Amino acid sequence: MEYRGYDSVGVATRSRGRIQVRKGVGGVSAVNESVGLDSMKGTIGIGHTRWASHGGITDINAHPHSSSTGGLALVHNGIVENHKELKEELLSCGFTFESETDTEVLANLLQKNYDDAGDILEAVLRTVRRIRGDYAFVAMFEDGTLAAARLHVPLIIGVRGGAHFLSSDVLGFIEKTDDAIYMDSGDVAVIGDAGLDIYDFEGNRVRRPLTKVSKEFADVYRGEFAHFTQKEISEQPDTGSGPARGPQTP
Repeated sequence: MEYRGYDSVGVATRSRGRIQVRKGVGGVSAVNESVGLDSMKGTIGIGHTRWASHGGITDINAHPHSSSTGGLALVHNGIVENHKELKEELLSCGFTFESETDTEVLANLLQKNYDDAGDILEAVLRTVRRIRGDYAFVAMFEDGTLAAARLHVPLIIGVRGGAHFLSSDVLGFIEKTDDAIYMDSGDVAVIGDAGLDIYDFEGNRVRRPLTKVSKEFADVYRGEFAHFTQKEISEQPDTGSGPARGPQTP
């Protein structure tokens, strides 16, 4: 997903019932060399390339963000418009914050709702009912469950047998599978030991069709270039403009 432009990168994985997070400012290769992203163990993980919106370009502000109790890690695109109000509420409940981001507010709000409800789906439903703005997020819980939600920001699920991949763009998983489920705006996905379930924001189970994405899509889109930045630079004389800096992407 590097072609969209970003200033920091991070990964969280779950191994032996614990979540570890490594992240930093810079390109994927530079951060990997610094903190060893490719040495992180686990069969479940989330990653993110961030373009700074709330908070400066710092290691702490990079995604993923953990809740202050460490019970979950979360990546997020979009904006939580009422994050200041929610942060004050969470501070009064004993949650702490390290970053300047609205994403950490979202992580702690989801943690609080999970602590109160004791159920991941209910926690996500309570969370989306409280936050304002356009967003997509993916959270990884200590028990290995992944939960995701989207409202007006893309989020797509790749499916290959018992494996699932969530990304804002099919290019995030096209090399792994060409079967995709496009989540509707206002959908929640929960992926656990029992598989994948999708719900609307009212908690009703819904079905979304499986779409076959051409495996040639990525190659056609990228052409002969090793990555999209090279392709966009090469097209500058034709378009009269440089590569666009797109949104932060999980």
